[in-house]
Amino acid sequence: MQNFHRNQIFIFVLLVGAFFFSSLAAAHAAPLNFATAENISLSSPSTTLTIATGSVADALSVNATSVLVMMSSSTGGTFTLVSPSYDLSVATSSGGGTATVSCTNGIESAALSQTTGSTVYTLTPTTTNCSSASAPIITNVTSGLFVDVPDGATTTVSTGTASLEAEIASLEAELQALIAEQNGASATNTRVIFTVFHFTRDLERGDRGVDVKALQELLIKEHIGPAAKALGEYGPTDYFGDYTFDALKEFQKHAGIVPDSGYFGPLTRAYVATL
Repeated sequence: MQNFHRNQIFIFVLLVGAFFFSSLAAAHAAPLNFATAENISLSSPSTTLTIATGSVADALSVNATSVLVMMSSSTGGTFTLVSPSYDLSVATSSGGGTATVSCTNGIESAALSQTTGSTVYTLTPTTTNCSSASAPIITNVTSGLFVDVPDGATTTVSTGTASLEAEIASLEAELQALIAEQNGASATNTRVIFTVFHFTRDLERGDRGVDVKALQELLIKEHIGPAAKALGEYGPTDYFGDYTFDALKEFQKHAGIVPDSGYFGPLTRAYVATL
């Protein structure tokens, strides 16, 4: 497998993260097995990370600032990322997994494993240099943000489902107020209100729904290549067919999402949430 390098800034949005990830079917589990060590280049900070020999994962995506790793209960192993100098922070989409972060002789490592469910881990190098005093162990992962801190301590900024639901309800109320305001405006002073669709399920060929149409509109808007152009000429519908499948594979390949399978799963939804 060739080294991964992407020049795009990735921001992981915890606000809606808990709603974006669910378990993949067994047919989509653990397609990645790193028989040899693989290097990953990030641009901010400028550093090279290493995927340790023997690591396994369901899916992997590399951005300019972070690495996304999806693990599930069927992965059947451990994914280990090694940082030569910087501390690694770990953010998760859900519970059911274990992340162990340690520093030995100035080299930081994060080992991920999954016992139940499915989790997307976001591993981000910080601006702090790894030191032997910083060796926290993170276990029984819950939804939230985990940051490497000195003296073996672990700090958690958790985001519970209830608080997320309340926040989203507040945002939806604001959106409805904007729509009401637009509907009350005069015909000579109309405004266009742009909304962001929140995908709450995985999508694959044969599915129907408003979320399928939203995905098609996104792929047409991004206009990555010929497959997206073909989908645009056909137009968005509510059916996930061959045009959508080909355009999604094209989109995933351009974004560095592995595998680029045409399956709209947790890793792709996490990436789309940042656009």
